[in-house]
Amino acid sequence: MDDKLEHHYVTEERTQATKVKWLNADTFEQEVLKNKKVEQCVIEIIKDHCPACFISKFNTNMLSRKMEKHGLLDKIPFYRMKINNSVPWLGEFPHSPMLLYVRKEGDDIVEMKLLESPLP
Repeated sequence: MDDKLEHHYVTEERTQATKVKWLNADTFEQEVLKNKKVEQCVIEIIKDHCPACFISKFNTNMLSRKMEKHGLLDKIPFYRMKINNSVPWLGEFPHSPMLLYVRKEGDDIVEMKLLESPLP
């Protein structure tokens, strides 16, 4: 409050086993839209230097490993992208972290909804 303490940003990446794939504007169409194996997926939207996103990434990584362990990751793959993306189908996001459930039929997205955050 008295400006004596500096703000601390999380700048160091911590390594953790994950099955979450990164998406960007270039890979979204190839990995999600045109990928015949993907009928539904979960996309995590995060922002750099966001404490909630930092924790959310750990939870999503853990979820992806659990899904793989139980043989469900092929049916519902997990992806991650930054909030400042330029994917025309998604546009701007109001906040982060955010989990989106996406369902496709063919090459078309037929359902997209916001899931509750894995944060408590």
